Amino acid sequence: MIVDPQYRGRGIGQQLMDWVERYAHREDCETLVLDAYVTNHPAHKFYQRNGYQIVGHHFVKSLRYTDRYTD
Repeated sequence: MIVDPQYRGRGIGQQLMDWVERYAHREDCETLVLDAYVTNHPAHKFYQRNGYQIVGHHFVKSLRYTDRYTD
């Protein structure tokens, strides 16, 4: 989920988070997993305020511009 910058600070993100968590409970989910770029500190704070913990790293490698494995 992303809230457009011009609408941030109005509680929209919190409303979205609350809805997702209610939905997950209704569907009997056990875990919610979120991704945020390592430089997105406002998102980290938001998620932590909502009870989420940083438990690992998500590694990504773009293969679009590499010629390492071309024939």
